[in-house]
Amino acid sequence: MYDTGIRWKSGGTIAKNVIIPYLTHHRLQPVAMIISHDHLDHTGGIDDLLRAYPKLTIRSSFDNPQHLPCLQGGVWQWKDLTFNALWPLTLSRSPKNNDSCVISLTDGNSVILLTGDLEKEGEAQLLRRKKPI
Repeated sequence: MYDTGIRWKSGGTIAKNVIIPYLTHHRLQPVAMIISHDHLDHTGGIDDLLRAYPKLTIRSSFDNPQHLPCLQGGVWQWKDLTFNALWPLTLSRSPKNNDSCVISLTDGNSVILLTGDLEKEGEAQLLRRKKPI
């Protein structure tokens, strides 16, 4: 799962109203989530998801000892999928748009690029890397 959706001022969340009911209906048990950065439209459902699925691991660009790090060069596997962390270079206490956890996800045939809210400046820095994306 990549990001958790918004939490509204009223206290409701996309996670509680949409994501969790969807997962429950389809009998899906998530094992991990990636949080791109620290904006409420991306992090608003973390608490609801952790209450519903307490064993979830979190990977992020947050400087948080309870999260697995999302840092450039990080690689991990889940089943037949390979995750490559392309950005950021450093962790942050409160990562913003240009600190987004950018992931290249592949099954060996197709590649998906998940960029969070990386902006023009962050994209330019990412493209200046020596390794192709």
